[in-house]
Amino acid sequence: MITPPRPSAPLELVRGTVREGTADTGIPPREGCPLSPVVLPRATEREVQRAGLALLDLSRRTVLDLGDSTQARMEAFGTTAEDYPLFSRDQQFEDRFCDVFARPDFVVTDAGPQILEFNVSGAVGGVPELSTLQSALSDVYARDEGVTWDWSDPYDDRARTFADVVRACGLEPRVLVLGSVRDLKHTDSTKIFDLEVAALDRAGLQGDFAEPEGLVPLLESLPAGAVSHPLSLRMFTVPEWAELGIDLTPVREWLDRGSWLLTSQTSSFLANKKTLAWLSEGLPWMTARERELVDRYVPWSRVTGDRDTSLPDGSRGALGAYALAHQDDLVLKKGIGMQGLQVTVGRDTTAAGWSDAVEAAVRDRDSVVQRYVEPSLQEVWMSHGPAEDEVELLRTRPIVSYFLFGRRAGSGWARFRPDDTFGVVSREGFNAYETAIAPREETP
Repeated sequence: MITPPRPSAPLELVRGTVREGTADTGIPPREGCPLSPVVLPRATEREVQRAGLALLDLSRRTVLDLGDSTQARMEAFGTTAEDYPLFSRDQQFEDRFCDVFARPDFVVTDAGPQILEFNVSGAVGGVPELSTLQSALSDVYARDEGVTWDWSDPYDDRARTFADVVRACGLEPRVLVLGSVRDLKHTDSTKIFDLEVAALDRAGLQGDFAEPEGLVPLLESLPAGAVSHPLSLRMFTVPEWAELGIDLTPVREWLDRGSWLLTSQTSSFLANKKTLAWLSEGLPWMTARERELVDRYVPWSRVTGDRDTSLPDGSRGALGAYALAHQDDLVLKKGIGMQGLQVTVGRDTTAAGWSDAVEAAVRDRDSVVQRYVEPSLQEVWMSHGPAEDEVELLRTRPIVSYFLFGRRAGSGWARFRPDDTFGVVSREGFNAYETAIAPREETP
């Protein structure tokens, strides 16, 4: 555990810089805010990044091996076009660009890093929050001689990936950012989209932003079969727009007209919790080295169903019976889910609630059961309010997420509860906080 330095600037200035810098992103306005990054050993950061890239590649191979068509893959996952409505008709595009934007969620345990899940899409959360946190924290440490942070802006990392795709495919250098301020719970500002467009411009591309309704006049203004932006960033999730009543029809028409939405909808298969569970159980094409990598970094996970499987102790047995008997050691997750809302942590659930959840998961075969892993403690300077006596060097158990853009590892984002407990870590409903991750060489 590495203790981050506390910035020497006055508390009021530090709090103001962090809170103002992160305003109008997904971070809600509240009294608490981090005053420092979480600092990890550089060797740990590199290990997490390497593991994330390797597991992303294995996840992609797992999905593509399920069948040569989208329909075959949906059948394997037990999903429908209603779950994933934005597939293009270009299978080569779907397969080639399904993994260009990803965020694996790891925890660092006493035994090493363990992955909990993959987020793979153009809407992977955290880019605006991490970028603005990095900027704010760089500002508050500016007066501290010798304190600099080694990180890259995720907006720029994503924009470089778009530039790479433009060059590789010989496309016009124009990118449309598709999103909606209705997605934002605490603001109606377009700040996060404006920052995206600015990063695209810095990468030598013409970036523009449009709400879905803005696609209608744009499509009408173009000649038949023409598209103004050959690439688009799908900065939204289908479930959230469905909850908001946002019509996907213009987006579907935009996709059919010929604009590639990155990532492709096939990315949703990589993010489905079943993919890591299949890897954990073992697939016929995996080499011994690949199995060793999965065993090292993926907690024991299985797709639920009324079946026998290999258990953590090496024996074989009924999956449902094992899950019922080992409640405190397990977590249930829906295959499709986000923000921790479809997660049931055994040790945080009543016996009756766990039994009901397991029985439903076994019956519906729509979930995974995973070994519970607890992260080791890390330190972050935290302000719980404006007074000096509300500042503490908090020991907490963060989720550690490094962005992977264009199959290259970028900077890290930490999310944590404002105490030393662990369970579901999510901003919405669980009061989680977040900060940047900074690497440091470990001193003996």
